[in-house]
Amino acid sequence: MSALTLPPPGLLTDGRLSKDPGRVPGYVPGPTGLSRHLVQADPQDHTRLRTLVNAAFVPRRIAQLEPFITDTANQLLDRVEQHTHVDVIDAFAAPLTFRMICAVLGVPGELDNTATRDTLMATIAPAPDLNPARVEGDPHALLDTLIADKRAGGERSGVDLLGALVQASDDSGAMSEEELRWV
Repeated sequence: MSALTLPPPGLLTDGRLSKDPGRVPGYVPGPTGLSRHLVQADPQDHTRLRTLVNAAFVPRRIAQLEPFITDTANQLLDRVEQHTHVDVIDAFAAPLTFRMICAVLGVPGELDNTATRDTLMATIAPAPDLNPARVEGDPHALLDTLIADKRAGGERSGVDLLGALVQASDDSGAMSEEELRWV
């Protein structure tokens, strides 16, 4: 096994380098205004946003998800045990991952469907062969509805990542409306 070689420290802070995917040849942007994400932000914005997001990943919050994760995994396993051949990614790993991301973000369980998955995936990992007709929902509308629900004290408001970010944004102005959509 080869050792991991890290770039020189100066390279990590070199302003000539960027995580902006728009500078990558062949990059396919997602829907307008939703092409940026925390992992694609350069320092100062990345540092500020990461600090806000990290608050959602304290051990206490993660521990609160444990029963949900266990129940979800068991339900998925119950479904696959009835089959002789199973695509583990499609039948277990992908749905479990999607449900965990939704739980952390605060997306209500009733939105766990193909349309929501396709809409959110179009914002996360746009692909050149993505058929726009498959994306039934408007990502802006979906995220704006979730943000409005958090502001109105809706389901789990403030307990999940999106609720915590909305609260931080409203309390301190630490995030813009656009940043709430792409964190």
